Amino acid sequence: MYRWHGARCPLRREPVFKLALICGSLLLILLTALLYYQIFASVVRNHRELRWLLTPTNYLQAADSYVRQRLRRPRQLVPITPDACRAAV
Repeated sequence: MYRWHGARCPLRREPVFKLALICGSLLLILLTALLYYQIFASVVRNHRELRWLLTPTNYLQAADSYVRQRLRRPRQLVPITPDACRAAV
């Protein structure tokens, strides 16, 4: 097994280094999103089913919807009045 023996940051500088790494990553993601926004917007606008496939939380939303639907009790219909009927149009 290989081990990496790189230089370690001092304990006081490590949070600053990690914060800079996170900010740099977010900046890179934002820059990429801005450069390709027009392409993604037109694709998602024209193919709505892709929007659900591209969303990472789609699986969680689908699972939540499935569980709620399975646990929901059927509603009982209660008549407003016994002699209610549709009006002729």
